[in-house]
Amino acid sequence: MADKIITQRAQGYSNQPVTVTVQIDGATILQGAVPTQDTLPPALPDFWTPELGVDAWSWTVNETFEGTQTMTVSVNNGELYLCDSFYVLQDQPGNVYPLDFGQTQGNLTFSDPFTAVTVNGVAQNPVRDAEHAGQWVWQLSAGDEFACTVNILPLPAPPATPPE
Repeated sequence: MADKIITQRAQGYSNQPVTVTVQIDGATILQGAVPTQDTLPPALPDFWTPELGVDAWSWTVNETFEGTQTMTVSVNNGELYLCDSFYVLQDQPGNVYPLDFGQTQGNLTFSDPFTAVTVNGVAQNPVRDAEHAGQWVWQLSAGDEFACTVNILPLPAPPATPPE
């Protein structure tokens, strides 16, 4: 049995390396620099797009784990865009699974693995509309602390074998 390697994508913006402290369930998994561009941050999209963010940190859970973990991200300097999340299985690195977490709001079902989000202790409740679904992008500045519940779903069912 393999572990799920959960990866968080992010992007720092500053003329020096952006440093963060990341904790999962209270354990520090990163205290250091994230990938940083020496430019001003681009206009912030509401939702992740493929060109935004790079692999910034990761952690592992057992392949059968499904449930929640808490994540906090403290930004020490610069600007940080917190982007999408996904996981791979250790023994199947080519198969990438998003951390989709289907939620319904009105007639819309959207996917975002982060719930109970706070920034600097203030609850964040982004408004979703019919044109947008996916994981929200968060812009954080030096001194900000982002906290959330990360929802980790079970592995998707394997594809059905076609009849011969």
